[in-house]
Amino acid sequence: MPKALTPAAVRNAKSADKRTWVRDGETALYVQIEPYGTKAYVVRFRPAPGAAQISRTIGKVDDIDLDAARLRAADIIRAAKAAPEAPAAQPKRIGGITFGECLDAYAAGPCAEIKSGALRIAAMKKHCAAWLALPVASVTIDDAETLVDRLKKEGKGTTANRVVAYLKHFGSFIAKRPMRAVPANPFSELDRVHREVEREVTLSIPQLACVWLASERLGRPYSTLYRALILAGLRLREVAEAPKAEIDTTARLWTIPAERMKAGRAHHVPLSSALQAVIADALPGELLCPSPKTGRALSGWSKIGDSMHKEAAAIAEAAGVDALPEGWTNHDIRRSVATALGEAPVYADRDTVEDVLAHSRTKLERTYNKSRALEKRLAVLEAWAGVITTEVERLRHSAEASAKPKPDVAAFAADLSLNNSEAARRAGVTEAAIRKARKRIAAA
Repeated sequence: MPKALTPAAVRNAKSADKRTWVRDGETALYVQIEPYGTKAYVVRFRPAPGAAQISRTIGKVDDIDLDAARLRAADIIRAAKAAPEAPAAQPKRIGGITFGECLDAYAAGPCAEIKSGALRIAAMKKHCAAWLALPVASVTIDDAETLVDRLKKEGKGTTANRVVAYLKHFGSFIAKRPMRAVPANPFSELDRVHREVEREVTLSIPQLACVWLASERLGRPYSTLYRALILAGLRLREVAEAPKAEIDTTARLWTIPAERMKAGRAHHVPLSSALQAVIADALPGELLCPSPKTGRALSGWSKIGDSMHKEAAAIAEAAGVDALPEGWTNHDIRRSVATALGEAPVYADRDTVEDVLAHSRTKLERTYNKSRALEKRLAVLEAWAGVITTEVERLRHSAEASAKPKPDVAAFAADLSLNNSEAARRAGVTEAAIRKARKRIAAA
């Protein structure tokens, strides 16, 4: 009889050459371990004798604890057994329906319920374009492996992993009712080809201040976008696509609805005084950051990023700040803000930082802790705004001082020749420069 899992057993479970599962006693909960080491809780069961096995991923081991995973598994099993069985559909003719037609059905079905469904379909149409007109039954795992291997060789390992995940889910959809376009999932044995490494790039507070000043050089709406990213620690699209209707300046609260949040839950952003000033300075219109050309939400991040990199690098050099990390991205700003909040001089506690970032808590925490801690978050964001705006002003003055032209000693040569050095002194020429100019005049 399998032993019940413990947190230590989950933590110490080792990966093998292929995907493995460790069962939680006699329950339907398993720890699924990938060859590259990632662990996730999954529930695998049959809702009735003879029924097809159902497999559902609950979440990564790092994101959810064992007790919460057990509760979630029980909820999934209970819901599956209570749901009425869907009426049987006539199998579609194998080989007749195309990959593209199946993809359209997939977009209207399972993907319509996924927050990132539209992005998933767009990625599949882009990378699987050669298959769209082919009979879906003619696309094999060999074709898929060729595709992901090519993406990996092009240096797109993370993209290759995403395509693997998309194809496996898509293959499961077309093999089950009501589609039944193929007898079995053709991509079920497809494996990831790239070991993903956590990104470590962070920008220091002076470097973030350089980004702030660079955005001011580009003008609105880019200054609105980047200053809001730095002050609130939000994701790029959460700011770039924000309508002003979400923001209540009287209540000092920005409420981002669930459909615009990655976690699918509404996020409340207390407005610091600095962020209120940024919002008040935004371009007129319904959007916080409208495109200057179209009036719609900003896009074209590669061009904007190139301009930001050049301007920020120039400001850093002029102000004597360490060069910004090569290839820094907009999302690195969010990581940098999170890091700065937890360090001197803000010293925010971990839970408050996670709340500011709108990171997901475990289901158990969400069930019992309904506090939004808005006052605590506002205090942290006000403190952070004070830190970053002070640094911005310091660098602004430093950059202006370095850009100020030096007094032209030669321009005062005539005055010096007449022994009228007072005008030169008033213009900022030093005594040493005056003496050198006199020597040159005497030598001439």
